[in-house]
Amino acid sequence: MDGGYQSCWIPASAAFKALRQQYEEHHLYGDEEHCWKAAHDTLLRRLQSGQLAGRAAQVLFEWDDGSEPSEPLCPDRNGRVLVPSRFWTYFLQSKSIHREADWLPGDFSFTLSYSSGFGRLDATCKGTVIGLEVDENDLPKLAWTGNKEASGRGSMQSAVARSGGRSPAKWWPDFAEELALYVHECGIPDGQGHDGQSEMMEAIFKRLAEAGKPEPGRATVQSVINAVMARIRSAGN
Repeated sequence: MDGGYQSCWIPASAAFKALRQQYEEHHLYGDEEHCWKAAHDTLLRRLQSGQLAGRAAQVLFEWDDGSEPSEPLCPDRNGRVLVPSRFWTYFLQSKSIHREADWLPGDFSFTLSYSSGFGRLDATCKGTVIGLEVDENDLPKLAWTGNKEASGRGSMQSAVARSGGRSPAKWWPDFAEELALYVHECGIPDGQGHDGQSEMMEAIFKRLAEAGKPEPGRATVQSVINAVMARIRSAGN
């Protein structure tokens, strides 16, 4: 790039983890879940505005009526595709129940419907990003300026090295209990990958509500449910 600029691509999970930990260490929010949401919102906002560059193993747009054909998304020499900022605009415009964000593998998807206002849908767009990476140079300085000055290295290694045990969130024991009971009594939905995630989440949150137990943020537990389904499916159960 111009001026000798060189991108430094890191997994989205590493960026998310570093920023979340910095929110915790600076005591900017009261608990872990609020720090999770702050990191989640900050990264999505910067991706949407174009301030944070992202690339992925796969980027897909699908319009059911062909009203907005996608421009060609050309992979770089590493086979990665730059994610256009409009993906994140559509992602944030979609309803929360119609989008999924999993920072661990860097997988994001949404379904966005446009209506003319006359009781019918004009078009539906589905978008998917698989294996998101972001440019470390674009990340909020809060997360690593001090780390670079202190160690001469990027913040990701420092943030990971500092991570350790912490007390579980208040909602965790109840959520883990209901998740285990659900899997024991009902098994997991049929399918592959993230298939059935929403079904499991709705059932577990219904159990929590009926028992008067605290509920975590839905995005917070998506990766937990995905991991449980993946382990059970890989074992052939």
